[in-house]
Amino acid sequence: MELLVELTDQDLLAAAADASPPAAASMYRVLQCDLAESLKVWILDRPSGIDLQTLTDAQKAILARPMGTGQKGLENLPVVVKIAGDVRVLCSTTPRLKLGSFLKAVVRVQGLDLYMDGNEVVIDTPANVRKVVEK
Repeated sequence: MELLVELTDQDLLAAAADASPPAAASMYRVLQCDLAESLKVWILDRPSGIDLQTLTDAQKAILARPMGTGQKGLENLPVVVKIAGDVRVLCSTTPRLKLGSFLKAVVRVQGLDLYMDGNEVVIDTPANVRKVVEK
């Protein structure tokens, strides 16, 4: 039995972004968004590494923790950054924003991903995150 899978240009751009270093990944994500906008189609969000993990109650509680209002960086957060360079934080928090939502918003637009390791959130490339969560 032969299985045929038809890949769209969007699929190819998403795959290129997942396989690229963060700077190039951001470029591919922008191209993917531009293509989707020109075609008037919706891009489905891919689950983050955290979404694919089976988390303990303690890990879920960490991600559900409300952020302090006005938090502008990653300082004093249970976060480990495994990429070379900095993770840019171009936003600040609002009341009732949860840690998990904040971190996903910060890293996903930069072509990065995250997963939980014990009681810490690890920020890394999508390829490295997949290796960890698919074990």
